[in-house]
Amino acid sequence: MSISWRSFTGVSLSNNDLTATLPTHLQSTIATGNGVSSGKWYWEVLVQSAGAIVGVTSTTVGGQIWNTANHRGYFNGAAKWGGTSGTSYGATFGLGDVISVLLDMDAGTIEFWKNGVTQGIAFDNIKFLGTVYPFYGNPTGTSVPSTATARFDRKDFSYVLPQGYSHYDIKHKILLSSGDKFYSLLNDGIQETTSIPKMTSNTTPEGEVLVSNAPNGSFTIGWESFDGILTSGWGNNTLVTTMPKWIGYKFTKPKVIVKYRLYVTNTTYYPRNYEFQGSNDGVNYDTLHSIVGGASGVLDYIIPNRKSYTHYRLYITSLSSGATLPVVMELQMFEMKPSYLVQMESATEKDFLNRGAGDINDFNQILKTKKNFKKGNTVLGSGKTFEHTIDMSKRRVDKITLG
Repeated sequence: MSISWRSFTGVSLSNNDLTATLPTHLQSTIATGNGVSSGKWYWEVLVQSAGAIVGVTSTTVGGQIWNTANHRGYFNGAAKWGGTSGTSYGATFGLGDVISVLLDMDAGTIEFWKNGVTQGIAFDNIKFLGTVYPFYGNPTGTSVPSTATARFDRKDFSYVLPQGYSHYDIKHKILLSSGDKFYSLLNDGIQETTSIPKMTSNTTPEGEVLVSNAPNGSFTIGWESFDGILTSGWGNNTLVTTMPKWIGYKFTKPKVIVKYRLYVTNTTYYPRNYEFQGSNDGVNYDTLHSIVGGASGVLDYIIPNRKSYTHYRLYITSLSSGATLPVVMELQMFEMKPSYLVQMESATEKDFLNRGAGDINDFNQILKTKKNFKKGNTVLGSGKTFEHTIDMSKRRVDKITLG
């Protein structure tokens, strides 16, 4: 059964019970299901009002959960709450923001993201609560309603599921079996260095820098946003009243980019509204991520992309107030580290829950290419490999046995 918000007195539910409206600060809601006391779990909440508090609770009743000792949450006023008062934490959030929750019940920690940017570990004492449930509350006042939509299922996420975490609305988990052995898929996370080489021109050492028109003034040509030097970059002040403008990079072969980093450190001239886009022909682009009301700074964005593209670009539709040109000092793009199989010591229910993949597509790269079976960091014998291709387009598979 799918996970959704619970119905309590005063709580209005819609959108298959994933959207909840709380009329006053006296209402809260929690997720259906049995709660969790172990494992690493991820979900998102789309905030659709000025105020909200998002987190976990050990209670199974509604009411003013956020003002009690049995919860841990992130409050829209830039605070974390674990009782009847809060302390400073993270950034403010509100209408249109996506709050991601990273709950690690094994370590007892909870971390929150705002629009894909981590706000850091909020609490490290979650185990004290025992079994917990996702919750959402209204902290805004006696007559100010609050609305938010939960995203418990992976297909609904705005951001890539963090490595090692399971989506909260997990329906089945998958391990591979061969003979009497079981294998899990591991990935060490996102690459730590940009996938774009340090450019010395728009076409060297490889690939191609993509720019909308020729920059001028003290900022010269597009490749300076890909040269690894943070004090030089691309800016464009020709036709300043004409939008959009863009800067990007064309790879020599398709890549799955799951994160991009912007150095827009000029506090006057920076993009305000923009999209990160991908294309395989340089003409038809898919929007992979968008920002409305952006700021200056060093900005990291993890994006929900699982498709390979050759062309990626930052597509700028408006600038900061008073700006006469967009200035991008550096644009970096990152891939996931290669996945690999590890042999499991057992295949218990807990093993499936904690180590099983939630989507058969996670195995695609491994199943379509030869990989060494690994146990930890040790290769299981010289030259022992497997190769198998599976067409999953016509049927659901919960278990795969390789003979």
